[in-house]
Amino acid sequence: MIRLASSITEDWDPRSMPFYLELYGEDEPLIDTTFAEALPAGTTAGKDSPTFTNAAPVYEYWWTLGFHRDPAPEKKFLRLMRARHGSRDDGGAENETRERFAEPAAHVGIFFPTQVNWRVKEVTATLKFLTPLRDQHRLWQDISGNIAKLSPLLTDAASVVGLVPGGTVASTALSTVARLQVASVPQTSVKWSVEKTAPHDRSGRLLEGVEWVLPQNTFDVLGGRVSGSVAVTFMQAQLREETDPTPRGGRIMARAFVWCDGHAHRIPDKPEPDERYLGLSIRPRYPPAGKAVDT
Repeated sequence: MIRLASSITEDWDPRSMPFYLELYGEDEPLIDTTFAEALPAGTTAGKDSPTFTNAAPVYEYWWTLGFHRDPAPEKKFLRLMRARHGSRDDGGAENETRERFAEPAAHVGIFFPTQVNWRVKEVTATLKFLTPLRDQHRLWQDISGNIAKLSPLLTDAASVVGLVPGGTVASTALSTVARLQVASVPQTSVKWSVEKTAPHDRSGRLLEGVEWVLPQNTFDVLGGRVSGSVAVTFMQAQLREETDPTPRGGRIMARAFVWCDGHAHRIPDKPEPDERYLGLSIRPRYPPAGKAVDT
């Protein structure tokens, strides 16, 4: 089942908490028990022969970062509700205070636990868009270029299954990258990026994750609600001294920093250490044994 964690309470006041963050994804993902098998034993490359594998699906975990945006379409800059009091110029006329984002405008991170007997393998990350976009013609040229570059991956994915023993896993990875990146904002339009990170939380626990860096024009191009995702597979990974292979539950964590009008906003911003991140509890499970995948 897809579960949701949100920094928004029922009585959200954008004046005191202008930005919000949400995290959502599958809470019982399947573990890929064949992850370490570069060449699985007993498989055949025959086109008409089924490959028996326990390969698990690729899962997408999403985040959404948003804030209250003034609805007037003629305003050039994005503004927060708390800026509506306005300011006066030298002539005494009242002007609305306009919020400006720094460069970069925001960092968003999704982090996975390490105090468990499994790990995740990141496949690809995205930044989502919804058409039609502002400056649609120019952006669509970038999007079309992305499709042209990624479409060979879909063809290669179909070929890998028949040519390589155990090719189902490789095919899934190639196909996932191609399909998700086609629907992702081109970096030529919004120069966003991601990086793998390994921070510690305030309790000293190591987290392994992915962090998005969003440039200044992100909210101009995509609007006041921005979403991204990371696609991952889950693999079994227990210490040598561990004897119980049962997957332990853990929490996927998320947090964001936004720099706007000279202020740094952390989301969520709570006093307790365990509340400084959004937490999504998950419990991976093993797939049914001996499942046949028709290749």
